[in-house]
Amino acid sequence: APVCTPARGTILTGLYPFHHKAITNDIPISLEVKSIANILKGKGYKTAYIGKWHLDGVPRDKFTPPGLRRLGFDWWAVANCNHQYFNGYYYQDTDRKIFIKGYEPDYQTELAIKFITDNQDTPFCLYLSYGPPHAPYELVPEKYKKIYDPQKIHLRPNVRPVDISKVRNKQRVEQMLTQYSPEQAIAFYYAAITALDWNLGRLLKKIEELKLKENTIIIFTSDHGDMLWSQGKLKKEQPWEESIKVPLIIRYPGVIPAGGQTAELISLVDLVPTILGLMEINADLAFDGQDLSDICRGKRGNGKEFIYLMGQVIVDQGWMLGINEWRGIKTRDFTYIKDLNGPWLLYDNINDPYQMVNL
Repeated sequence: APVCTPARGTILTGLYPFHHKAITNDIPISLEVKSIANILKGKGYKTAYIGKWHLDGVPRDKFTPPGLRRLGFDWWAVANCNHQYFNGYYYQDTDRKIFIKGYEPDYQTELAIKFITDNQDTPFCLYLSYGPPHAPYELVPEKYKKIYDPQKIHLRPNVRPVDISKVRNKQRVEQMLTQYSPEQAIAFYYAAITALDWNLGRLLKKIEELKLKENTIIIFTSDHGDMLWSQGKLKKEQPWEESIKVPLIIRYPGVIPAGGQTAELISLVDLVPTILGLMEINADLAFDGQDLSDICRGKRGNGKEFIYLMGQVIVDQGWMLGINEWRGIKTRDFTYIKDLNGPWLLYDNINDPYQMVNL
C-alpha cells in the first residue's frame, strides 16, 4: 500500500492495512495488534524507535505518550509526521518538543549510534525512520546537491508531462509543477539518497567498531517510492512500479550469503515473519505475510505467487491527481489493477519494464 501510514503499519505488524486498521494517511493504528517490538520486548529485547512514526492519527505534531500507542517501543525519539528537515524536532517521554539543529537525518543517526553504544551488551531492536527522500525534495545539504547536475540527469523513458485536464485540484498540482522540473526534483532526490547513504555508513561503522556486526540483522527498506513524473504522475499512492517498488537490503553475516540477490516476490507484509524466521523466534501469531527467511538464506524455498497491492483510501497527491481507490496483484510477470470503475491496468513487466503499454 504505497503511502506512508498504511505501509508503516504493515512494516511493523506483518498485517495488511485492513487488519491493522491504519488504512490511509493520518489514521491511527489499532491498539489491538501486536508489533515486532511487542514480540521482541517479550523476549528480553530493548526496543527503540527514532524518526518518523505517522501511526498515531492527527494532529501530525501530536505527542505519543509512553504506553500502548507506542506499540512496544520503549526508547523513543519520535515526531509523528514532520517533513521540515532543517527544522526537525522529536518527543521523548514528555510532551516537550526537542528541536534539532542542522539536517534531521544527521542528528537522528547520532541518536541511533548513541542508543546502540549504550545498549551494546543487551539484545536490541531499533527502527531508524528517516524522512527523506520524501518531498520537499530541496531540503538537503548543499554539499550533496552539488554532486548532481540537473542538466545531466537521464530521465526514465516513461517520464512525460502531467495531464492537468485529469487532476482534481488544478491549482495545487500546477503549484507543484512550477516548483520543480523533473530533472531538478530527481537531482534533489538523488542528493537526499546520498545523504542517507553517508549516514547509514556511519551507523554500520559504529556497529563494526562495537564488534556487533556478526550478530546484528540490518534491514534497509522504505514505505513507498515516488513517481517523479513517470507515467505523467507525481508522488505516491499509485500502482506503477516507481510508486510500489522499494529497496530491500538485508545483512546478517554467516546466515545470509553476502552479495546475493533474489528474483522472488517479497512484500512489506512479509518483513515481520521473515525477521522472526531469521531469528528463529516463534511468535505464535497469525500474520498476513509469509516467512521468507529460507529465501534470504539462499535456500530454495516456497516463495510467493503474487503480491497483493492496494490503495484503499486515496488522499493527498493521489486524490489531487485524479486517482481512484484501487486494488490489484503483481506476479512475476504481470501487474493487474482494478479501480472503482473496473479493470484499469495490465502490464507485461518482462517485455515492458517501464509499463508503457496498458494491455
